Amino acid sequence: MKFKILKKFFLFLVLGGVLFGFGCSRHWHNAPIEKKAEWIVKHLSKDLDLDEKQIQETNKIKDELLKKKEEIKGFRGKMFNELISQVKNEKIDQLKLKALTDEKTARDNEMHKVLIAKFTEFHAILKPEQRVKLAEKMEKFKGKIDRHFW
Repeated sequence: MKFKILKKFFLFLVLGGVLFGFGCSRHWHNAPIEKKAEWIVKHLSKDLDLDEKQIQETNKIKDELLKKKEEIKGFRGKMFNELISQVKNEKIDQLKLKALTDEKTARDNEMHKVLIAKFTEFHAILKPEQRVKLAEKMEKFKGKIDRHFW
């Protein structure tokens, strides 16, 4: 009798943990980008033991990246609206789609330049021992990505 109760309790506990885990994961993916950025800065500050000046610089970089992201944000809607419009047409206008993809490529290239510049800024504010810690964290993260996506 006790075994059955323990078995049910254990099953309930496992299912509850799984559901909780999925709930947390879903919450993170639906969180606004600003919240994710705050979380990243908070954890980098703690894990790399950043001083106040470094935290201020990191927050400045974060704010600049979020501003740039906001500038680019509206393009996705424009792109989907054009695709929907093309699907409704009798024929696809390849020149319009080519111009749209060229614009997207240009925006992506612009964002890549900004990301590289901001990553360089962040790297410059770190002390050598902090760079080593960051590299170790990146290697650990890469291992997780390799296991899950490749």
